[in-house]
Amino acid sequence: MNKVVALLSARSTSTRLALAIGSLFLVAYVLLGAGLYYAVSQIFAKDLQEVIRLDSQDLVELYRESNFAELESEIVDRTASPDDDNAVYELIGPKGNLRAGQFSSLPASVRNSDGWVEFDERNSEGLVRVVARIQKLKDGSILLTGRRSRNQERFEALVRRTSMY
Repeated sequence: MNKVVALLSARSTSTRLALAIGSLFLVAYVLLGAGLYYAVSQIFAKDLQEVIRLDSQDLVELYRESNFAELESEIVDRTASPDDDNAVYELIGPKGNLRAGQFSSLPASVRNSDGWVEFDERNSEGLVRVVARIQKLKDGSILLTGRRSRNQERFEALVRRTSMY
């Protein structure tokens, strides 16, 4: 008897209207969440690239105004006592040897790139995404300036947690 009542009540206009409105709210919630997630992710990505670009520009300017030794000294100082724990630097000499920086060995695909790169760094926290800008300097050396993208990862984790509730 209960099954018959349930089937008959689903056919009523008020039940169909309630289901339709509930479904529309659910679709709107999902679309709004996806749009917000995408928009904030893009803002984080653009901000991260802008910070990296400005930092890289400062280092290249130091290289142009001074010399390779000054640039190397600056990178050694920044890696020894960083102002930002998320900042990463590497200076590879003209002969391909590591002169300063945090990475003992970068993947060849990253090292041979020019421009923007992304790669994973394994550290005590596990895998951390790194966004970096690689520039070839006049003398053939390579400068990598980047940031670990922890803020974006934290935001994505927050969105995943809140969307579950």
